[in-house]
Amino acid sequence: MTKTRIFIGIAVVIILVVLGLWIYWSYLAPPAEQPVSQVQAEVEEALPGLVSAEGQVVSLNQVSLAFTQAGRVEAILVSVGDSVEQGQVLAKLETDTLDAAVKQAETSLALAQANLQAARTGLERAHYAAHLQDAPSRTRSWQEDWPSEIDQPVWYFDKAQETASAQKELESARSALATEQANLQSVLEKTTSADLLAAEARLADAQAAFLVADDVLERAKKSPDDEIEDQAQANYDRAESELEAAQTHYDQILTTQGAEDVSEARARLAVAQERYDTALDRLYALQTADQSWDVKIAQESVQQAEAAAAQAQAALDAARVALDQAVLTAPVNGVVVMLDIEIGEMASPGVAYLQLMDLTAWQVETIDLAEVDVALIRVGLPARITLDAFPGQVFPGVIREISHLGEDRRGDVTYTVTVDFTPGDVPVRSGMTAFVEVDLP
Repeated sequence: MTKTRIFIGIAVVIILVVLGLWIYWSYLAPPAEQPVSQVQAEVEEALPGLVSAEGQVVSLNQVSLAFTQAGRVEAILVSVGDSVEQGQVLAKLETDTLDAAVKQAETSLALAQANLQAARTGLERAHYAAHLQDAPSRTRSWQEDWPSEIDQPVWYFDKAQETASAQKELESARSALATEQANLQSVLEKTTSADLLAAEARLADAQAAFLVADDVLERAKKSPDDEIEDQAQANYDRAESELEAAQTHYDQILTTQGAEDVSEARARLAVAQERYDTALDRLYALQTADQSWDVKIAQESVQQAEAAAAQAQAALDAARVALDQAVLTAPVNGVVVMLDIEIGEMASPGVAYLQLMDLTAWQVETIDLAEVDVALIRVGLPARITLDAFPGQVFPGVIREISHLGEDRRGDVTYTVTVDFTPGDVPVRSGMTAFVEVDLP
């Protein structure tokens, strides 16, 4: 009896174990793993390509405003939350000093313009006087004779041509004069010594003293006082004696060839100097009427007055710009979302005290789009946008821009993608968390 019960118990245990194993393998055991490539293939076959990223909502038009100059705030004409239109005045600085600067600049410009008008009148007067002065000489050349070597008559070339030629000749004469001056210096350096230079100086001094003594003697001879004539004669005799001695000393120092070289060099220099002076005289003679010095001076006065007027106008423009910049205006339509200054405070240039935001046009900027995903998308692809603040709502969007510069975000390289979207009547706000999904084509 006992053995029968034992066998029955063992059979029951075996049956329970088999039943348990069957139940485990049929219902509880995990499915056998498949190769990774096969799983990926099945997923890709089941779901289309999809790129997703997290981002933030930003306004399409968001502007920070600052004064460009320092000043005390006189008025603030808006509050946070106010809607403003492009060109609307938002805030003003005190402008007493700027107003005074504009008035002063206006006065300076009026004075400069009056001076310019006076200069122009003076130029007209100079033209008139020059033409009157030039009238007798305009036909005088018709009766003048030229040297026989010149075939053309006096009036053949007009004054402009003659003046240009005279100017060219003057420049040539100036160059020749410089050459002869250098030549004389070279001859003196080759021929002379310190003794010759001293002898030349003595001779020049003696000549000057003799000329004076000669003039004094001529005047003394006309005097009835014999004593005066005697003293003048004595002075003349001393000067003559010194001149003879200086000339003799000079002749003794120079060799014959050296004297000829120096004499020739001095003669060439004298001719070159006279050529230059004559060319200058001829140019001056031609510079009549509109070319006269009085007209040129008047023209320069007009030019200076024009420059002064232009400078005064520039100063007035700058003063008016400074006055305009004391007023802060809205560059775009929008809503005031930040106002960080009060009436009476001193505003610093370049500090953003006010911010406008366009609440009718929105974008999402991604913050974690990986580099492996950015290569799969392009500008113009449609996107779906969801916001944490409005669960269950999906907004259509379009990719506007893909950044070319990557950023290191916790060890991963990410790229910012900007997506335009229109929320309609949904009251979205800047900075809201957004999610972007892009179906790959």
